[in-house]
Amino acid sequence: MNLSKYFSLFSVSSLSIFIVLITGQESKSFSIIPSQPGATQLYESQSQPFLLDDFYGQTFVTPISAIDRGGTPTFQRLLSVWSALSQPISSPSVNWEFETAENDLQGSFEIEIYKPCGWRDDCSGTRSNLQPMNSPFRGVGGQLQLEYKPSISDPQIGQGNLHWIQMVQANYGDGRFFFIHGYPILDNGKSVLSPFYDTPTSNVANETFFVDRSYAAGRQNAKRNTYFKAQLHLVEEIPTVGNQTRKVKIYNGIRWGWQNKVSKRRRPRPQPIDVPDRPPIIPPIPGWRPWREPARCLGGSGGGGCDQDNPILASNTDNDWKIFQDVESDLWYDPETPYGFEFQAIGDTLFTDILDLPIDIDEDSLFTVSVGDISLGEFAAGERINFAALFGEGISSFKITGINPLFGEEITPFPIRLAFNDSIGSFRMRAFEEDDSTSVPEPTLIFGLFTLTVLGWFGIKQDS
Repeated sequence: MNLSKYFSLFSVSSLSIFIVLITGQESKSFSIIPSQPGATQLYESQSQPFLLDDFYGQTFVTPISAIDRGGTPTFQRLLSVWSALSQPISSPSVNWEFETAENDLQGSFEIEIYKPCGWRDDCSGTRSNLQPMNSPFRGVGGQLQLEYKPSISDPQIGQGNLHWIQMVQANYGDGRFFFIHGYPILDNGKSVLSPFYDTPTSNVANETFFVDRSYAAGRQNAKRNTYFKAQLHLVEEIPTVGNQTRKVKIYNGIRWGWQNKVSKRRRPRPQPIDVPDRPPIIPPIPGWRPWREPARCLGGSGGGGCDQDNPILASNTDNDWKIFQDVESDLWYDPETPYGFEFQAIGDTLFTDILDLPIDIDEDSLFTVSVGDISLGEFAAGERINFAALFGEGISSFKITGINPLFGEEITPFPIRLAFNDSIGSFRMRAFEEDDSTSVPEPTLIFGLFTLTVLGWFGIKQDS
């Protein structure tokens, strides 16, 4: 007979009875207070709409939801990678071990403040006295403030062992470091010594509370479909003998975040004008890069290619493929597609950049770009994707999906501006329905594509 099994059952039952006798209440599982959506002090689901230059915008918070103890697989993998890469860098060398807590928290996270910060909001306040965001740093973002309220069976406050670990994903950055939209990073102040969000001198987090103001600063970020999403966990460091190994238990957590949605103000489209014939093409000069010189936009098949309203059309077709033969780099090209399409280079041509994506043709102005089985994330109209920087050289094929036609239209013109590895290139593109597209997996940690910069050696947040 397995006596240990029955002893464990007896102990759990006895503990439950003891809690009922002492508190008059039965034990309960981890909870978020108040029931979502909401906050006990200040809650706003959306900011005031704003008009900035030619863009209408509004910022929203995403619903808060609970995460099981231990975290998601992506969260766990990120911690494992951070531990492996930080060990040889830290001095003295420390081996970090992360494990799932044996039991769920029985207490709660009280959401005190949860609000978006639109362009008109200075995003100040909270218990940490965050300073207003003013020009030139005014942008868009969101605020979260919560308090940890443990039950009698939870890890207790005051022993110095409780911390916060947060993983974030976003599509904005300060431009100084290698960054791929949507990929997870550890929100630990770029530290190689500790994975924790809080520090001994921090005024935004301790064992009792957590405050975060994630912010995409600047006018350009306010005019884009920016987003921020986070997975936040309460953790407990287990004291160990010596300083070579540090063990951390991961308890329950929450998902939270915000997104800024914009649309461009519609203006009358310019009427086409007669233009002279295209001048002879001059052979490229060695060392000359096409994106450093103005592209020649003087006619061609369909339009001149200077803007998305006058793109170059395909010269011929081959079954489902539309062929663009010997076209100049840096111009706009246009097929028609109901959902997405695939691009393939012809001959020695390689794609080095998507220089621009179109506006006013999609419901959310977000498009998913993928290369092979690698999803590079969602990109907004006006963004540039530099394939050469991401992969070390130009690529021969890629896909764009997630095209949602405006007003329920079945066929949507989708002009796109591309750059090649030479001033002249050839490629083909074909449209496909959603059912025909190859599924693209959710972004994962790709060791060959990332180095330490993925783990947070760059700033996408601007906290006071």
